[in-house]
Amino acid sequence: STRELKRWAIIGAGPVGLVLGLAVARVMARAHMCPEEAHVVVYEIRLEQGGDGQFNRPGPRRDQVVTLQDDVVDLFHSAGLGHLFEGERVWARSRNCAIADLEDRLLAFAQEDDDARRFLRLQRTKRRRNIQEQRDWILGLDADVLVGTDGAASPSRQAFPETFRSVDAPDQEFDRTRLGDKNVDCVPTDYALGIGLTDDVEPLQEQSANVFLTLSQCRYLLNSEQGKRGYLNIRITKEEYDQIFDATGRRGCTFGSPITLFQDALHALDVDPTANHNRIHRLTAPLPWLDRTIGDGLKLFNLTTDHVRDIVGIQLTPAYVHHYFHILPPCSGTNRPRILCLAGDSAISHHFWPGRGLNTGLKAASAIARMWCGDESDPWWGGCSNRLMLFQTFMVALRKREMQGRSQSMMWRRYQLAECCPWLNHMLQGEQAVQAQILADARDRDGQHMDELFTSAKTWADLLQPRHGWPHARLGDAALRNKLTRRARPSPLAMRTMVGSACVAPTPPSAGQQQLSGWPTFLQGGREVDPSNFVWM
Repeated sequence: STRELKRWAIIGAGPVGLVLGLAVARVMARAHMCPEEAHVVVYEIRLEQGGDGQFNRPGPRRDQVVTLQDDVVDLFHSAGLGHLFEGERVWARSRNCAIADLEDRLLAFAQEDDDARRFLRLQRTKRRRNIQEQRDWILGLDADVLVGTDGAASPSRQAFPETFRSVDAPDQEFDRTRLGDKNVDCVPTDYALGIGLTDDVEPLQEQSANVFLTLSQCRYLLNSEQGKRGYLNIRITKEEYDQIFDATGRRGCTFGSPITLFQDALHALDVDPTANHNRIHRLTAPLPWLDRTIGDGLKLFNLTTDHVRDIVGIQLTPAYVHHYFHILPPCSGTNRPRILCLAGDSAISHHFWPGRGLNTGLKAASAIARMWCGDESDPWWGGCSNRLMLFQTFMVALRKREMQGRSQSMMWRRYQLAECCPWLNHMLQGEQAVQAQILADARDRDGQHMDELFTSAKTWADLLQPRHGWPHARLGDAALRNKLTRRARPSPLAMRTMVGSACVAPTPPSAGQQQLSGWPTFLQGGREVDPSNFVWM
């Protein structure tokens, strides 16, 4: 019986793990359970306990800004958690939220809320030396239900390959199914740069303009709060990514080790270059094309180098598992099996461009809470084995909707930059005469490309601005066009690349409508998979 599964262990205190722990603790309190018998322990290696006994997150933080759907936030209102997801209203039915702020609010609430203080415990843990140690540690936890929410590289998932490893995983280093492994018309990996933005420089452009310009092409994506904090993301070709990798001395430019193009960056950021964490280093060889590409993206959104903090490289490999729970042997002294579930990036890792990663993880967290903590009135009510099968069925449906229905839209070979914009790689290593001709063609057709990009942005504006709940003042055509014609605007080559990167809907528009161009939303639509009304068919 699920009523007997009172001891929980959640591995990972990111947003998904903390939200799940808080939701389960709330259910335990409302069911008047005894804290000595029912409890949730959330384990995290990035926690540090201060002298006052309060936990915090020291060291470098994730600076991403994510888009949270209102329908997903609504799943947690009944648990009294909805207010923790506050953010800037950028879209009609969603908000942008800085991950670090969300983590801080959830962590503080876990230590302040009365129900959480009774039923939820935070526990700092250490990083295990190898997967066998992780497996032994998990098997030794005194818990009935365990949930791995420990990220895309999830040691919890890797510790149980007999269930979670995909049979079509490409190699020993990668244990999941990649979208590109199941569809020969898709690539397994896409590439991007994240230009980290500071939060102490005033924004210079309306968020509505940022939305329309982002949607009108697939080279630049600004995901920010108030037009500044967050990242300006730039899709690049594999060849561009490899050049950056080589120019860093083959050290890469990850979130833990970003690069900078600016001489005074180390001093301005007050970074100790000898520190082992958050080391920011310069390129070992100049890359003029990279300076231009970043500069064009900044100009598109009316930003300047004053807004730039650092630069990270991102390999985007959407991947997933096929099984979402594993039966563990009983604890000593009992004959009751235990369950290990996966949620968040440990189960399904997205391409971030469509903005669905955290939403998918939170839906999985809601499904797990409903699966184990619901009552007879909940559609998830039933015996333990029935609920496990329902959870598996839900997660498969969620994966198909979000991976094949959304992330895959960015992985089609025909929409990769190297296919849409072949001149980009010629500008890296082609002959000078060829490069000169590419630049001349871009200059000659600059006015045409600007008109095409404006038409695409205007079409998105005409579609979105009349919608109920649109949170911005109306932006007129003249003001929108001015964003592309002002003196500091992207170069002709950048204009050509943005127009070339845009995906065009294959079906003709309805009467009186323009054909959408830019994001491949025609591949992303469809009914949401929602744990609040999911029916096991």
